[in-house]
Amino acid sequence: MNVLSPEDANESSTTKIQSSRTKRKEQTELFHAYELSLKQSSERQTAIVLGIPRTTLQHWRSRKAGITLSAEVVSFFESPAGNAFLHQLVTGLLFVMVQLGGCGIRLVKLLLELCQLNHFIGSSVGSLHKMNVQVEEDIVGYGAVEGQRLSKVMPSKKISMCGDETFHPTPCLVAIEPVSNFILLEKYSEKRDAESWSAATKEGLKDLPVEIIQSASDEGKGLVKYVEKELGAHHSPDLFHVQQELTRAMSAPLRAKVKQAEKTYDTNNKSRNLLEKMEKNEF
Repeated sequence: MNVLSPEDANESSTTKIQSSRTKRKEQTELFHAYELSLKQSSERQTAIVLGIPRTTLQHWRSRKAGITLSAEVVSFFESPAGNAFLHQLVTGLLFVMVQLGGCGIRLVKLLLELCQLNHFIGSSVGSLHKMNVQVEEDIVGYGAVEGQRLSKVMPSKKISMCGDETFHPTPCLVAIEPVSNFILLEKYSEKRDAESWSAATKEGLKDLPVEIIQSASDEGKGLVKYVEKELGAHHSPDLFHVQQELTRAMSAPLRAKVKQAEKTYDTNNKSRNLLEKMEKNEF
């Protein structure tokens, strides 16, 4: 996975926030100012001062009047403070429900509609998807910043690594530290040889004071060679491959005995049927 630098991550995150929220935030602030100004001047004069067409202000007022919630609730969510709180709430929902819970954007959409909060914030799948992309980028950016900060105070540590090669559709080299479940490596690679594993792992661990002393994985030749030759670490096959070796050693003899038993059963069954027919013919 290509991780953004802290500076790039923060800049990207800030740009996303501004682009996705500015329109609604400005609209909320302008409408709030419009309602306050009506107490002292006419609608026409207020529209001129704010630089907003009267028809636009009338549309905003009509939309607000059509919301079937209490006036106090509507006033709060139509205020700048309410708008900011709502964006914070939806960001929290996306983080907990989508990123942690894995229940998907459509359930967040349903929740907003059931609570009638969709009157105050975009709740379409497209709008929520854009916000969710921003949340994902913020998580990556936070990980980059925290990774650099914590690595400076982290004591040296010997660790085990669980590695694998996934395909979706191009090869991706992945590895975790099994005790903490910390992701050490996620990187697309054209090759899966020892050199590719070496380069990818060095990049993933460059800020971490750790030493890999053991690796558990499948029997991929490139990965095993990297662990044993370059790292000089112990390689342990994963459970599947241990079971595979055991079944290879045992399955053939066991299968031969099963076939022999089936053959004996069929022979005896035919002999019994033949004897029964002979007995019937005698009587």
